[in-house]
Amino acid sequence: MKRQIDLAEYQERGPYQLSVDERDALSATLSLDSIKPVEGAQDRYFLKAGSTVGAIEIGDLSVLIHPKIGIPQLLSLACYAIGAYRQQDDRLFDFGERVTLPDALALALGNAARRAFTRGLLHGYRAREEALQTVRGRIRFADQVRRRYGIAPPVEVRYQEFTDDVLENRLIKAAAHRLGSLRLRSPQARRGLGWIAGILDNVTSKEYPPP
Repeated sequence: MKRQIDLAEYQERGPYQLSVDERDALSATLSLDSIKPVEGAQDRYFLKAGSTVGAIEIGDLSVLIHPKIGIPQLLSLACYAIGAYRQQDDRLFDFGERVTLPDALALALGNAARRAFTRGLLHGYRAREEALQTVRGRIRFADQVRRRYGIAPPVEVRYQEFTDDVLENRLIKAAAHRLGSLRLRSPQARRGLGWIAGILDNVTSKEYPPP
């Protein structure tokens, strides 16, 4: 069963029961301002969050750190900082007053994906090398001689495939999968991620590590 810890930026809360591994993992990943042990207890701590906000899951422990400003304002500042700010119609981002950061990101991704895919998925060309029964694109003569001793079919070919399995769609699918693995509280956010998973069902699933 998941255990939930709700923290707020620059505020001390607790006490919370933590194992040594959980305590060390939180300290290393969230850069907490302080972890104070409770007097007379070996596994209970007061936690004070710093400037890092967001969510993290460690085993069966789910930790949320709320920003001191609203989630919509936080996202606007983040977009402005990376040069991606654009004034939006407030109706496109129907955030609740108490929405958490993972839910807000999931809602934003779902809304953005629906607008982007209004006219269908993004497509592009991808280079493919295969052995086919008929000629398509260009024949790879060196591979044909090396692998088939010049005998055909099959024919070693290289061609450009028009496909929706492109980087942009893979990134959106990976983002939806990552957000879906978090503990979302909003049914609307979960529905939005489910819609993305359905429309990108034929796109390759791939994990992209943090930069």
